[in-house]
Amino acid sequence: MKAKKFLAMLLAAMMTFSLVACGGTAPAGQEASGNEAEAQQDDSTAAAPAADVTIENPSIDFSDGLVGFLGNDKVINPSGDDSVIQAGEFNGESAAQITPQGKNPFIAIQMDALVGDAIGDVASVAVTIGIDSYDGNFYAASGSLYEVIGGAKTGGTTWSIYKEDINPRTIVHELSGAAAEGDYMVLSMESDVARDNGMEPSGLYILDITFLDADGNTIAADSSAEYADASAGADRSNLFGIANPITVDLAGSGDGWSQIGYQDLTEEEMAALSTPGSVVEIEYSSETGNMWMGLSGDSWLRVGVGDCDGSGQGYSYYNNSRTIAQITYEDIVSVCGDDSSKWGQIFIESDGAFEVYSVKIGQQAPNYTVTGGIDIGLEGSADGWAQIGYDVVLSDEAIELLKTPGSIVKVEYSADTDDIWIGLSGEGWNRVGVGNADGSGGTDAISDGSVAYVTYDMIAEICGDDSSKWDTTIFVESDGAFEVYSVTVGMASELVPIRNLITFDAGAKGDGWAQADVVADITEEDIAAALVPGSVISISYTSETGEIWLVFPDSEAGWMRVGVGDADGSGQGYAAYDGSVCQITFETIADVLGSSDIARWGARIQAEASSAWEVYSVSIGQSAYQPE
Repeated sequence: MKAKKFLAMLLAAMMTFSLVACGGTAPAGQEASGNEAEAQQDDSTAAAPAADVTIENPSIDFSDGLVGFLGNDKVINPSGDDSVIQAGEFNGESAAQITPQGKNPFIAIQMDALVGDAIGDVASVAVTIGIDSYDGNFYAASGSLYEVIGGAKTGGTTWSIYKEDINPRTIVHELSGAAAEGDYMVLSMESDVARDNGMEPSGLYILDITFLDADGNTIAADSSAEYADASAGADRSNLFGIANPITVDLAGSGDGWSQIGYQDLTEEEMAALSTPGSVVEIEYSSETGNMWMGLSGDSWLRVGVGDCDGSGQGYSYYNNSRTIAQITYEDIVSVCGDDSSKWGQIFIESDGAFEVYSVKIGQQAPNYTVTGGIDIGLEGSADGWAQIGYDVVLSDEAIELLKTPGSIVKVEYSADTDDIWIGLSGEGWNRVGVGNADGSGGTDAISDGSVAYVTYDMIAEICGDDSSKWDTTIFVESDGAFEVYSVTVGMASELVPIRNLITFDAGAKGDGWAQADVVADITEEDIAAALVPGSVISISYTSETGEIWLVFPDSEAGWMRVGVGDADGSGQGYAAYDGSVCQITFETIADVLGSSDIARWGARIQAEASSAWEVYSVSIGQSAYQPE
C-alpha cells in the first residue's frame, strides 16, 4: 500500500456490538451467556451481518505457508494489537495463525498487492476463519471484516462465532465501491469472551481468502505479496497542528501546471479561512513533491508556490514525506491582501502530475508530541454525552506525570462530531477541553479529528493551580457517538513547522549507545548555508525506545550530546521527537555547545539513542515559529 493513500482521518465512529445469550449447551463450568453469544449491531453504524457460504475455489488456502501479505493494521484502530502472525494449522488444515498479545487484533489483508491489476474487478471478499482457546474450551468471539478504501474505513461486515458447530465460519463482504491501488481489507476480533473475562486471548485463524468478481468468479491472488504498513503514511513532521478542521469537498487529479477546484467556499469555509491563524492543509501526491493553492478573485494568485514559477514567493510547509502541504493565513494575506471579500474561488496546483485526496481548513495549533508517555489503559465506546474511564485506576507514575507542569494527555479516538475532551471527577466534576460544546465557552482540546491533546495548563485553568486537589480519575466524553483507542499521559514537546527544507539521505544506524555519522554526505559549505539562526535539524528515524539525539564529537567544547534529556543522567533538555521524526533547533545546539559559531561545532554530526536505532534522512529547514 502506498503511504499517500493513508493520510485521511478516520471517517466514522467504529461499529459497536454486544454479546447476548442465544441458547445451546455451554462447556462445563461456563455460563451460556458467556460462551454462546450472538453479535448484535448498533443500528447507527451497522455493517451487514456475515452470511454462511461454501467456497469451492479460494484465491489463497495457505498450503504454501506464506503469510507475509498479512499485517497489523493501525489505520482503523491506531492502538490495535500487535498480534503475532505465522503459518499454522486449524483442525488439520493449513491456516494463518493470529496470536493476540492482549488487545483487539486488526489484521490487514494486502488486497491490492495480492490481486494486482485485477483490483478494480473485486466485488466481494470471502474469508474463512476459526477460533480456539488456550484451555481447549469454547469461548465466543466476534468482530468485523472491514474495507479500507482511499485510506479510510468505508464499510464492513460483522461476524460472530458463538457456538462450536459454526467454528470455522466463512464471512462474505461486498465492497461498497470500486477498489483501487492502495485499498485493502481488515479482519478484526473485537469481542473475545476469554480475554474479556481476564483469561488468555483466543487464537484467531484464517483458513482461506477468496476475491470474487461481480459474477462470482474467483480472482487469482499472488500469495508472495508483502504487507506494507498503511499507518506509516501519517507523517506530521514539519507541520502545524490543525485544530477544528473543516473538510472542503475538493479532490481530484491534474497534470503539471493544471488546476483543480475553481470552486466557491461555503460561508463556514470562508469564515474559517479568513480568520487570522487559519491554515489550509492539502493531502496529496505529486511527481515533483510540490503543492500549493491559489485564489481566483479580483486577481488570479498562487499561494505557497515558492520559486517554482520564478516568483520567489514563500513555499508551502511540507512534511518529510511530501504528502501533506500547508498554507497559512499569513501566507494568503501576504499575497492576496487582508480583504477576504476579494479572494474568490480556491484552486489547487502543482508543477508535476498530481492527485489531491483531501483539503481541510482549520486553525494553526501546536504540533504536540508526547515524551515519556504512559498508556493508562483507557479504551472503549459510548454515545454522545456519555463518559468512559471512571473505572480506570492511574498508576502512581502516571499520576505524578499528570500533575507535573508541562504534562499533556493524548487521546486517540474517532467521533461522529470529531469533538473529544477529558474530565476529572475530583472535588468538582470538571470537563477540560470541551470548548463551547456544553455552552461553557471553555478552551477546546487541540484535535484534528483522530488525535486530541489536553495540556496541564488547560487542566489548571478549570481545576485550579493546586494539582494536589486534582482527582486521579480521568474520563473521556464527546457530544456524539465516539470510540477511544488509547489515552496516554506524558510530558509535552512540540514539533515546530519548518519549510525551505534541504534534505540529505543518511542511512546510518547503530546499537544502543553507539554513534554513527548521519551527515557524511553534507559538505561544510552545505551546513554553513542551511544551519543558521532559526533553523531546525529534522531527523527521520526509528528506534526501539522511540528516542534519538545528536552527538557533536569534534566540537571545541568537547564530545557533546545534544537533545539527550536525562537518558544519560545529565538532565539536559530533550529533543522533540515522536518515534519517527526528531527535531533539534539551532539555538538548542548553540546553547549546549556554548557557541552560535558553527565553525566551532566540528565537521561531524552523529546520531545516538539508548537502544538500536536507524536514521533514514536528515533535513535542515527554517522556522519563525516559537512554541508557547
